[in-house]
Amino acid sequence: MKRLVIVGASGMVGGYALLYALEDANVERVMSVGRRNLGISHSKLTEVLHPDFVDCSALAETLSGQDAAVYCLGTHTGAVSDAELRRITLDYTIEFARVLRGSSPDAVFTFLSGNGADPTERSWRAFARYKGAAEKALLAARASSRLRTTFNFLGKAGTAKPTRRTSRGAPRKRGAGSG
Repeated sequence: MKRLVIVGASGMVGGYALLYALEDANVERVMSVGRRNLGISHSKLTEVLHPDFVDCSALAETLSGQDAAVYCLGTHTGAVSDAELRRITLDYTIEFARVLRGSSPDAVFTFLSGNGADPTERSWRAFARYKGAAEKALLAARASSRLRTTFNFLGKAGTAKPTRRTSRGAPRKRGAGSG
């Protein structure tokens, strides 16, 4: 994999994905697409701010020619309203995948889901319903097009609860990327 997009690198899990990608010699270029500035500089890193994922059409040219995307954008249950949780977890994911598919049809799209995600959407937990709905929609997109989708599951629900140290992304090495 030469060109990797990481969505949501300012968050806890996405921050670690970014750190590992920047250190991996097999990854030549990393593009971070997110709602907030990362505040780091690295020779492999290109940062693209996109404040509203309701419409990702503006990213089409930027996403052209990518090999893979790791989608980690999200929020915590209780941090936003139920409607906003659904919008961020389901709608943003599907919109980004749609634009990536059109711009880089051979790219692998990796969706950070969660243990307990319920594709039947019957769970009493909003997180499980919306992650499950996103999985189901991505699988449908894969079946009807060339979208190459993989799912990564993050332990049990609640195991990725942020601490003060991790809530704003992965710990950053000082001076990372100076060369």
